Formats: sequence, C-alpha cells, structure tokens
Amino acid sequence: MNRMKQATELFTEGYSCSQAVLGAFAPALGMDMQQALQVSACFGRGMRCGSVCGACTGALMVLGMQYAADPKSHDLTNRLATEFLSRFKQENGATLCKVLLDKAPKTEADPAAARLNGPCPGLVASAVQITEALIAEYGYPHIRAAEPDDAARIAEIIIANYRKQFYPVFRSDEYYFQTLNTAEKTAQLRADKEMLKQYFVYDDGIVRGCIRISGTEIVRLFVEPSFQNRGIGAKLLTFADTVQHTDHLWVLECNPDAIRFYERQGYRLTDTKKREEDTDRYLILMQREDA
Repeated sequence: MNRMKQATELFTEGYSCSQAVLGAFAPALGMDMQQALQVSACFGRGMRCGSVCGACTGALMVLGMQYAADPKSHDLTNRLATEFLSRFKQENGATLCKVLLDKAPKTEADPAAARLNGPCPGLVASAVQITEALIAEYGYPHIRAAEPDDAARIAEIIIANYRKQFYPVFRSDEYYFQTLNTAEKTAQLRADKEMLKQYFVYDDGIVRGCIRISGTEIVRLFVEPSFQNRGIGAKLLTFADTVQHTDHLWVLECNPDAIRFYERQGYRLTDTKKREEDTDRYLILMQREDA
C-alpha cells in the first residue's frame, strides 16, 4: 500500500497529523486502527501548544512499535529518534509545529481550508517517507531466513494452523490427524533445501511464525496459534512486501478471517479463482493494491 497516500487521506478526512502517520502504519504494526487513532489523538498541532510537530510524534510512535522489542533498552530507539528528527528538520526546516506553521505563507483565511492547503499534508507525507526509509535501512527485528534447525519448528507451526484453519472446512480426520504429522513434515523440509530457502521465520528467542515466499508470491503465512493477535503475522507480511517485493497470494474463498487480515494489510480480492486440489473448494487470488 502507499502509506504516504493513506496518511494524507486520513489527514484530509479530519484526523490529526499524528493520527494520520500512526494510522498509516497501524496494519503493518499489528495495531488495531481504532486504537492507533485513539492513542495518537492528543498529539496534533504540537500537542496543542505548538511543540513538536504531530507528524513527528506519530512517526516516533511507529519506530517505537517497530523496534522497542525490549522497552527497557533505549540505545536503538534513541538512535532512531535522533536520526528521524534530524532528517525531518533537514527536509522541512524545523521540527516544532509553531515554527513550521509560522514559516508557511498565509494564503487561506478559512481555518479548514488553511489546514488542507497549508504545509501540514506535506509534513505528514514527509514523516511517512522518512520513517519508511529508516525501517528499510534498519531492517525488521526478529525476522530472518530459515535454517535447517528450524525445520521441526516450522513443521509444528504449519500443522497447528492446518488443523485450526482447514480441518473445520475439509473435515478429514485421516489426513489432518494421521497423514499430517510433524516428523514427516520436518523430514520433507530438511530434504527439500530449495523449499526451505523460501522460508523466513519470526524469531525473538522462540520461532513464533513463518512465511514462505516464491518469487513475488506469498505461498504460506502462519503464526503459532498461541502467539496470534500480537502483530507477528502483520510484521512478516510487511517484511515480505517491502524487502522481498511480494505482490500476490491465494486464499481460500471460505476463509473470511484470512481475507480480512490481508485486506487490512493492503491486499484486494480479484475475480480470479482456482479449485483447491482434490476438493470442491476454491482459492481466490489477492493482489497488493499498489502492485
């Protein structure tokens, strides 16, 4: 998705500069959009007193969510905050809301028109662009290429998700609880080195999720059920989109939860379908909106 465009649209809809920036990144961070807009609501117009530009505070929230895995360790987040503010000041001349607005020519008497036609939309876009550049430079914490020793853990995650997501649809006891087993799946992954190379894992000391990428296709994305709803899947998908340049995937038409998840991350349903092998169910193609 084009986050600069999304942030500008949020601002145009009436959200503050801080809300617009954090809101544009919320899906990729695994944040609920409503909560993101609430937590950033009081930072517009420099916290209502002309202090640090709300676009900057929204961006710093994004960087904290992305990199403060250990909230007590501040070395990296301090470095990122300093670098962001330096780049923003270099690009826009200042970081304080009052200074930024005073520098802008006064061309609109109507406050609503001045808000949209003044410098703020450009400052929002600038904050998003700098934040994206920093994330591209500093990478994605905890996401790495899979190694042979990860095969058993990847197999466990795949099988746990197959049983949770697909058994209720296909109801094959023999396949899901006999044919499908961790030992054989582990052996398959270890033997097929080319397949294993397509996997990346989310590892913060425990491998909690995995994604398989073939070319520009997301073949598989699973998070251990016990660790779901923590934003891990969103981070794996964002990594795939931005680093591996993925742009499409296939999802079961009868899996609305998965469809909603991918839609939140900027994918859209298409009219292209194909039958899931050996079943009467259909897969539907989803493509990234900005691809």
